Amino acid sequence: MIAIRAVAAGALTGEIDRSVEDDAPVVVDFARAERFRALAAEARGPLTEVERKALLDLRS
Repeated sequence: MIAIRAVAAGALTGEIDRSVEDDAPVVVDFARAERFRALAAEARGPLTEVERKALLDLRS
C-alpha cells in the first residue's frame, strides 16, 4: 500500500516562486520536503525516487 500526502503547491519544486508568509503551508511543506529533493537529485528525478521507495516497501 502506498500512501501519498498532499502537499502545498510548489513544495516539491526547487524553489518557491512567489512571496508567501513564513508560516504559509507551502513554506512548511517546502522545508519538510528537503530530504525528498536531495534524494530526487541523486536519482534521475522525483518519479524515480517514488518508484524506488514503492519497490522497497513491497519487499518488506
